[in-house]
Amino acid sequence: MRQLLTLTIALCLLFLHCGCAAEEKLLERSKSEDIAVTVKAATLVEDYKANEVKADEKYKDKVIAVTGKVEAIKKGLGGQPIVLLSAPKRFVKVRCMFGKEYAPQVAKISKGNVITVKGVCKGKLGSVNLGGCIPQ
Repeated sequence: MRQLLTLTIALCLLFLHCGCAAEEKLLERSKSEDIAVTVKAATLVEDYKANEVKADEKYKDKVIAVTGKVEAIKKGLGGQPIVLLSAPKRFVKVRCMFGKEYAPQVAKISKGNVITVKGVCKGKLGSVNLGGCIPQ
């Protein structure tokens, strides 16, 4: 039982480390690359609802700028700031994951604000996910 607990903890730490390293790479892309597509959060979600394959071709792995109304501001497992942008589909949101260095800027955002975020689209898994986000 103790070995199983140790293995579980080690895997969780590895997962957090790998996730943080991946987010750092996305953040570097967001900082260095030009915006490929500018889109409203509602349009992004509608595009994914209409045809996920086509939407992936248009947005996934590209640096995009998304404008939308803030529905929630949270923290991820590693303490990184996360902002959810609302969209017409009740259960599908745009999930924007920021580097910890942007926590002071995210702390100034309020629910209901309309903001623009630059980040790398990671596709749809429940929500449409953006990584390496930078407030604009």
